[in-house]
Formats: sequence, C-alpha cells, structure tokens
Amino acid sequence: MGGRWCGRRDRAIGGAGPYLEAPLSVGSMQRFAWLDLVRFLAAMAVVLMHVRADAFVPFGSLPPSQQNPLVAAGFALTRVGNEAVIAFFVLSGFLVGGRTFERTAGGSFRAADYAIDRASRILVPLIPALVLSVMVGWVVDRRVEPLLFVGNLLSLQGVLLPVLAGNAPLWSLGYEMWFYILAGCACVVVSRRRMDPLSAVLIAVGVWLLTRTWPELTLCWVIGAIGYLRRPSRPSPWLVLAGLLIACFGIAGTQLDLSSATLPLGLLRPFVMPLAPSRLAIAAGATLLIQQLVLHPPRRGWAVGLEAVATPLAAFSYTLYLTHFPLLRLLRYLGMEHATSLGVASIGIYAGAVLCCIAVAWGMSLVFEQNTPRVRAALRRASGRDAALPAMAPGSTAGALE
Repeated sequence: MGGRWCGRRDRAIGGAGPYLEAPLSVGSMQRFAWLDLVRFLAAMAVVLMHVRADAFVPFGSLPPSQQNPLVAAGFALTRVGNEAVIAFFVLSGFLVGGRTFERTAGGSFRAADYAIDRASRILVPLIPALVLSVMVGWVVDRRVEPLLFVGNLLSLQGVLLPVLAGNAPLWSLGYEMWFYILAGCACVVVSRRRMDPLSAVLIAVGVWLLTRTWPELTLCWVIGAIGYLRRPSRPSPWLVLAGLLIACFGIAGTQLDLSSATLPLGLLRPFVMPLAPSRLAIAAGATLLIQQLVLHPPRRGWAVGLEAVATPLAAFSYTLYLTHFPLLRLLRYLGMEHATSLGVASIGIYAGAVLCCIAVAWGMSLVFEQNTPRVRAALRRASGRDAALPAMAPGSTAGALE
C-alpha cells in the first residue's frame, strides 16, 4: 500500500503516553487507512443531496402512502451534504495543515514547494470545472461572465464574489484556498522568524475575507490540523463514542437550521446549538473519528478489498464535487423535473443522474485531476525545484490532498 500505518504501538515515538510527542518522519508521505473512502463518501453525500433535490419533491410533498420510515431514512441520508463539506475541511486540515505545521516544526518547510503543491492540487481540476460551468451556463441562459470566471479562478467566490454560472459547490473552494494561503504564510513567518511584507498583506487579506461570512469554518480546518498533530497512538472505544455523540449533536444543529416541509423544526431549535457551534461540533467529532479510524488498518480480506477500491474512487472525488452541479443544471434544462412520487421511473432517473455525474467526473479526472503529479513535477522543474515525487497512487490519501 505504500508508506507506513500511523498509530501502531511500535511506531509511537517515546513509547509512553497516549499521544505522539514528536513529528513522525517530517516530510514523509504517510498512508492513512480509510481516508480515501471517507473522501469519496463525503463527495457522494454532496452529489446525492443535490441530485435528490433536483429529482424529487420534498418528503412532505410525497403521497401519504409513501411517507413511511424507509423512505424517510433515505431522504434523511441524502440531506447531509452540508455536513460532508465540514468533513472535507477537517480532512484538509488533518492531511495538509497538520503535515505542513509538522514540517515547519521540523525545519523542512519550503514555501516554494508548498505553493506549487497547493496551487496544482486546487487548479488542475478547478480550471476544467470552471470551463464546464461556463459552457453549461451558455447553453442554459446564453450568459458568459469573464470577470466572475477570473474571480472564481482566484478563489474569491463564497467569500467575496458569487459562484460562477450557478455552480454552488464552488463556494467552499474560496475558503479552502485561503486556508492554504494563511497556513503557508504562518509557516513562512515561523520558519524565517520575521514578518515579511507579502506575508503580512496576504494574512491581512485572508483574515478579512474569512471573517466576512462564516469564520467558524476556518476553525473547522484548524481543528483537523490539531487532530493530526495530537493524534493518539492507541485505539480507544471511548473516543469513538465521544466522536459519534459530538458529531451527531452537531448534525442535529445544522439540520434544524435548514427548512423542512415535514418536520416542525422551529419548535425544536431552542433545544439545539446554533449553526456556528454546531459546525464546530461536527468538526470536533469528525476529527476524533478520523484519529481513531486511521488506527485500524484493514487486515481481513473484505477490508483490504474495500480499502483497495476506495483509492481509485478517491482519485476523482474532487472532480466529482466540482462538476456535478453544472451537469445537473444541464439535465434540468434538458427536461429532468421533480418527481412527485417514488416509482421505477423516478428512481431510475435519480440513479441515472447520479451515474451521469460519476461517469463525467471520472472521465474528466483521467485527463486532469489524475495528472496533477505530472503538472506539479513540471512546475517544480520550471522553477528549479526538485521534481521527484513520492511513489504513490494518484488517488491515495497520502498524497491526494497534498
């Protein structure tokens, strides 16, 4: 599988205590168990939510005979896309933020390499997704917005500008890029032990942008990074239980913040947390669960097989996240309507729309996302940096977010 598994008892530095007290192989590429699967499932949660919203009427508008517990469970499971985005932020903080801070503490952080890695990871899949969004926007309403294209390319959407051509999921990229910029600038300042003018300007702009709307999302990313730096060396069922309870409590808060045509959510809101602390609870619970998940590498046949399948699925999950919304917009333009009841035809249309999104994302990823290592190597050669890359599958979590 490549790399070594975090959390085995014989890997704990210092041997004593439940937490790692020193960096693990600073700059190395660790392979964490199950995080490829988490990435893909989070992307699918977003896709299933958006497709369901376009393919069906709300649960409360279905015929009374179909409003049964089984259907209610299906609708509930396709309602957690917003929570999945919080999981994305936590994973990003865990894999990118934590590793970057670890390298900085160990003296191996290099600003140029960090900038190339982050820019290539974000932009290689993003540029074709923006082009797709523009093409669909032209087909649907004959509009082209070049300035908005540039603004979204610079990751100003969601924090300063609207998303391009109605591609709603792009909002999170604005936050993600500025998380990376702030973290990189902080590491530059720590490494050089002085505040240079460029870092000062970028930090000021980043703080201003990220505090305009939902500042708690930055803390979600930071919680993930802390989770990497302070991950336990031994499994604990109590931490698993705590993570589940905290995450579920946060999900209850975010779900009750949404509108519902079925449940009297307004009556329940006084008993749950507001949106911002609910998001932080999801991040904290997800971090605890991720810390425990990576301590259980697959050992049995079915688990090894599942983990092996997860890697190629994760290889196009970012493209899937970026491209499914314009595809759904195109399907609506071509005639897909909200089904008023469940049936073979309506469920088939739903499944077909999901498969269409997956197929297009997979095809685009073969051309773009999965060639990110090659683009990164070319940028390093052009900048005079070392172009050597770790031997790792393109979709592997050890390197996919890096």
